[in-house]
Amino acid sequence: MARYFVLYLQEHDRLPAVYRAFRDRNPLSGGAAPPDPVAVLEGVLDVPSQDLDRRFVEWFQSLTH
Repeated sequence: MARYFVLYLQEHDRLPAVYRAFRDRNPLSGGAAPPDPVAVLEGVLDVPSQDLDRRFVEWFQSLTH
């Protein structure tokens, strides 16, 4: 599923932005906990995780039809 999610991001021209956000986050910044991965995705894609999940599932199901 992770592979298909990356393909989804690539197809929607969002993969570079998501990659940069995860690459540039600092898990050791001042002893604070690293940013939540879901929050990182929501911030970069500007969409709530529930909507992102729905959109991804719709896209994924369209691959098999």
